[in-house]
Amino acid sequence: MFETAQTKDWILFFDEAEGLLSKRTNVGTANDRYANQEVGFLLQGLEDYPKLIIVATNFKNNLDSAFMRRFQSVISFPVPDSAERQLLW
Repeated sequence: MFETAQTKDWILFFDEAEGLLSKRTNVGTANDRYANQEVGFLLQGLEDYPKLIIVATNFKNNLDSAFMRRFQSVISFPVPDSAERQLLW
């Protein structure tokens, strides 16, 4: 995906990113090792991608800290209170 996107004028958007960019685990099984390798691959892809990447999550604390260090900006949208929800409607 990263290789194809680099040849296009694409913005990459990862919705519900905690599923893809989750914290690495201690290696206890082959599945853990594979999952950690995937995280490493994604870290390198995000770091090397020269264009815009947008990541959305409701669970920021579930993202691996290595991903958080690579983000230039983190924007939080708090849940609106009842008065704000009324204005939005």
